[in-house]
Amino acid sequence: MKIKTVCELTDLSDRAVRHYIQEGLIAPAYSENYLGRRAFDFSDADVRMLKDVAVLRKFGFSIPEIRQVQENPWNSWEIAQNLRERKRELIESEQTMLDALSGLEAGKAYTVAELATILSAPVRSTALPAADEQRSWKTELRLIWKDWILSPVKTVGIGTITVLPLIAIIWRVIQSFKFYLYPILNSFALLLTVVALLPSVAVLMLVILDRDKIFRKTRYALVVICVLCIPSNQFFSLFIFNSSETTEPFNYRRVDQYCTANRDPFYYALFPWKMDDSLMFEPNWKPRYYYGYYNFLGEVSDIYAEWQLTQEALEQERLRIAQLWKEDQRSNIASDSDKYQYITMQKGSYTCFIKYKSLDYNDCDPNDPFAGNGIRDHYVYYIFAYDDDTNTVRYITCYGEDAAQPYFLELDW
Repeated sequence: MKIKTVCELTDLSDRAVRHYIQEGLIAPAYSENYLGRRAFDFSDADVRMLKDVAVLRKFGFSIPEIRQVQENPWNSWEIAQNLRERKRELIESEQTMLDALSGLEAGKAYTVAELATILSAPVRSTALPAADEQRSWKTELRLIWKDWILSPVKTVGIGTITVLPLIAIIWRVIQSFKFYLYPILNSFALLLTVVALLPSVAVLMLVILDRDKIFRKTRYALVVICVLCIPSNQFFSLFIFNSSETTEPFNYRRVDQYCTANRDPFYYALFPWKMDDSLMFEPNWKPRYYYGYYNFLGEVSDIYAEWQLTQEALEQERLRIAQLWKEDQRSNIASDSDKYQYITMQKGSYTCFIKYKSLDYNDCDPNDPFAGNGIRDHYVYYIFAYDDDTNTVRYITCYGEDAAQPYFLELDW
């Protein structure tokens, strides 16, 4: 039964009951929640013992004396006689109690219940000693530390290692949808994040479900594992949505806010402002488009568009690109910035106009962008390619700050 019910049955205050528990006179069963608070469950025997202890305390037995009787009933007569002497010395008004104590048989071992039965009549109207109803300053400090300092710290700690990492991951995922136009889910990173979150989720569920016994046995191990897993789950969550990708032609020239192409005038000059849809109803008009953007420790972005033109439109486009290359090459020579290279070359069936700047080639030929192992550490490529046989045109921009392979090397030329 609960402590409130016990107080009603024994006429003891909550403080007195807890005081007797702290002194070890009774030891009821209890459960402890994650904050360390104990919820006691008293048995009928506990209630009877509390009633007996109350009788003896009202009569004048000290708590150590009651404890001695509990531990060794053979000392009960000697302890009772000591109390008898103390009562005689104190006040004569306690004669009733002295008579009751005098009636105890010498040499007989009395249990707490027997003593309480014999002495209950004289103490019915006697109050408990003040010490039983008042807390010592040490007890007050201990309760203040537990209720006002330790419990809030534990609550904040549990929230920090369980709820806060989860909120941070959810916020980061939401931000990814704002940062990337076409976010791509990294399933492996999601799996690693979930695995790293399991200890935090386990602690949170134990707290919510109030599984105090389980949590009490495993709390230290779980807390340590949670703390160790926080850097992992936060790191893995960075890669859940860390790239943007689309192959839909209707997304043509719609790039992410922080993509370099979004701030690149030459990209907008190279790529026509819209796909040529003059042949869109023709069977052979098959536009292709790819946009990929990754930006974590370094940016990697690829933009590729391809479609077919009429012979007349192709000729006009070649003239436009040749003029664009000529003007840009002239301005690049006059500028003080890093110099680009300009080449025109044949690659398969395509004639390619290429403007590029590449550092740290890793076995690549600086005069042939298609040569080598394909990996570049830092590069910028602008390519216009056309096929006279099929009237196909290609527009390509590749930018990379991290070791990667430009997208145009993956195309079929």
